[in-house]
Amino acid sequence: MEEDYAQLAKELDGVKGVSGIEVNISCPNVKSGCEFGSEPDSAAAVTKVVKANTGLPVWVKLTPNVTDIVEIAKAVEEAEQTRWS
Repeated sequence: MEEDYAQLAKELDGVKGVSGIEVNISCPNVKSGCEFGSEPDSAAAVTKVVKANTGLPVWVKLTPNVTDIVEIAKAVEEAEQTRWS
């Protein structure tokens, strides 16, 4: 499913009128939506693949339905600093 996020980021990169990407990893209405948002490693992995496939600013929407949102936020923040080549 990470590939879906990567593909969409790639398709949106450079599209006129698109100035950033909000990555929703907190949606309970989508199959596996909260899975990514509830674990630091999976949240970071999704963030990394999106960042690797776009030059646009990226915002990651976290879920409040976790025990420790700080741990997840730190993993996402660290992943956002990573640039894959």
